[in-house]
Amino acid sequence: MDEMKRTEPRLEDVSDLVHGIQSLEMEEVKRSGPCLEDVVDLVHHIQSLLSIKEATRTCVLSKLWKQAWYTIPTLRFDDYEHQEIMHFIEQTLSRYNEDNVPIKSIDLGITIEDQESSSLANKCIRTVATQRCLKELSLKIYNSIRRNFILTDEIFSRENLHRLEIESTYSKRHDSVCVTQNPVINCVSLRVLKLYKVKISDEVLNNLFSTCTLLEKIRLIHCTGFTKIKIKNLRYLQKFKLAASIKRYKILEVDDVPNLQNLKYFSLPIPRSFNFDSLSRVIELRLFDVMIDVAFADNIKSKLPFLESLDLRFCHWSPKKLDITSASLKKLSLMLLKDRQIDDLQVSAPKLIHLFYKSPTIPNLSFQNHTTPGKIQLGRLELGKPTDNHCLNKMREFLNLSSEFDIGIRFDFSHEDDVLDMDIDDLETRFPFPATNVHKLSFDIFSGEGRVHPSYFDALFRICHPNYITTNVCNSYSSLLSELMKRKTLGLKNIELKNPRNNKWEGLTDTSPVIRYHDLELKLNWGSL
Repeated sequence: MDEMKRTEPRLEDVSDLVHGIQSLEMEEVKRSGPCLEDVVDLVHHIQSLLSIKEATRTCVLSKLWKQAWYTIPTLRFDDYEHQEIMHFIEQTLSRYNEDNVPIKSIDLGITIEDQESSSLANKCIRTVATQRCLKELSLKIYNSIRRNFILTDEIFSRENLHRLEIESTYSKRHDSVCVTQNPVINCVSLRVLKLYKVKISDEVLNNLFSTCTLLEKIRLIHCTGFTKIKIKNLRYLQKFKLAASIKRYKILEVDDVPNLQNLKYFSLPIPRSFNFDSLSRVIELRLFDVMIDVAFADNIKSKLPFLESLDLRFCHWSPKKLDITSASLKKLSLMLLKDRQIDDLQVSAPKLIHLFYKSPTIPNLSFQNHTTPGKIQLGRLELGKPTDNHCLNKMREFLNLSSEFDIGIRFDFSHEDDVLDMDIDDLETRFPFPATNVHKLSFDIFSGEGRVHPSYFDALFRICHPNYITTNVCNSYSSLLSELMKRKTLGLKNIELKNPRNNKWEGLTDTSPVIRYHDLELKLNWGSL
């Protein structure tokens, strides 16, 4: 589950506010009135922005600050790796409950190592879940015992709850945290729901969606227990993401969600009831292994008038030919895994800015209707096979299609010093001028122990003059640097190496040391051709 990132100011950074509040305290000593409650609310807000350690330090400022800290309505217990903290959490929550101190927001990290800690954890969750003022609840549960941890029936019971996040942090199982079969569902104000590795049934999940009609964001990541999701009549829903394990197929039905702008669907098989009519306002669409046919292409063209970002990923199959037509599309991303490939790719998107294509091979690409993307990224091109000659020639032709490129190349060598079977002179005759629009060229080895032969680098630098090079191919540093140093007499003016110890750029010479256990990053300054 994505974590919320925020910048936590230091205590010193709020000193002016502290002095101002202390002045207000002195005034309240002289007169009584409702303003004191406002001061306490302000103190609570400041303490909630600080780290726990620095917020605790505010207790020394005055009695008001100390009292505010003991009644702060936003609680954070995120040290779930230490079981002993559970008793402290339980005592704190009991005090809040006995003193009728409201809890509006809580981040609760829990470690379950035995039945005792499991019972204590459920007691704490029940205490929190039944808080009338609760608006935000985040649970991170590490359940290492074989027995499933069953969440309390009241987990969905609070009508004022706006945000609910439940995350199982135990990596070995996707069902160690479970929702009961008959929970109390009354969270009619819920706006955000995020579940990660939680087991929940079809009936409970769909009842939850039908009750929580104000939902704006839904994320279900690697959850189990259900097979079909019905997203219907959620008129405020803007973002939905479903990512399921490949072995746990999910069927998605989407209907009457007029404000849905962001849909990410990672699952199999293709949802049979996938209604494009309900996606008319979608801006970002990401799909994994969906079946691409003529109807799909027509739907992208005619039923998604606001689509700006399309991300298609293929693992178990891929179309031989793909035609993408969209008048609004700005970003297109295609990722092919497990040797999947597209032979012919045709794109008609006059507003296209960025094309990302990740595959071992380069397709026959055709841009239609004045489509001229500002940047193209090619990732995971494979070299080290008999087809290298064709791939490199095609790559050079490809570089004429955009003003900027990033290219990632993976070497697959099974033998030491495999030589590139290519006529370099013929390459130079066909393409006398290397392309200068490659911003970054990246290398890595994903199989084989062989060293990258200098002939590969020779061919690549005849094809293009990149501005930056990054690589983790440690056993081929010398070949790469040797080829670059040779080119210092062929138009390469300057080479700089980023020192991994201080991240500073340093001029590279024949005697410059290279730290072999770090990734190599180079900046190149080529002369005019």
